Amino acid sequence: MNSKDVPERELKSALGDALAKVDQKIVVFQGDRKVLLGDMVRILGIAKQAGAEQIAIAAKRVTGAQLENNPSGGGS
Repeated sequence: MNSKDVPERELKSALGDALAKVDQKIVVFQGDRKVLLGDMVRILGIAKQAGAEQIAIAAKRVTGAQLENNPSGGGS
């Protein structure tokens, strides 16, 4: 969170504290491609419980060359 690792057990509290300090309750996730969908769904639920009103997922475009160099889609 904010470029710091936060253990899942502390995430709801940390997000709740951060969201309490701002007017726009927006959470943007920028995750690792290795994160499993089930993990992401669970984390999104925690964000909503913490008071997030809007949620976005930041994605980085992958070029064709990156895909050719890493067919699994794990761009840099």
